[in-house]
Order: sequence, then C-alpha cells, then structure tokens
Amino acid sequence: NDKWSFFAGPKLDILLNDDVRYYSDTHFKTLGISADVGIQFNISKRVFIEARYSYSFTKQITFDYFPSNNRQTFRVGIGYRF
Repeated sequence: NDKWSFFAGPKLDILLNDDVRYYSDTHFKTLGISADVGIQFNISKRVFIEARYSYSFTKQITFDYFPSNNRQTFRVGIGYRF
C-alpha cells in the first residue's frame, strides 16, 4: 500500500544558535548524532501526516545541576509536497 511509509536512520544534529540561556551553567555542543524512526501516512498525493521518534547518542546539552541525559524527542506533523 503506497499510503503508508516507514523510515529509520541516522541523523546529524547541528546547533545553529545557543544565545538563549536560562542558566549560566548550561553548556551546548555544536554537533550531535541521533537516530530517527517514524511512520508517515499519505492523505493525498500532496498532503501527508507523520510521527517520528528521535534518540540522541550525543549529549548536546548539559547542565551543572542536572544529570546529562541523551535527548529524546517525539514529533507529529503535517506536510505538503510541492
């Protein structure tokens, strides 16, 4: 069925700006490596919805007062193909 797509693979994370800091003890790394896995449903030839989970293997953000954990994100979106 061409309505559903699944994807997985590595991703390069690049920090473009770290000017916003809530605490002075926050430290950022410019580059990170993560893996994505997700699913996409094609509503029509141009419109789709997707959900993806990302796990970072690199600790890009560290705080002096909190343990450094690997970043994990879940995203849901809708898109339009041109």
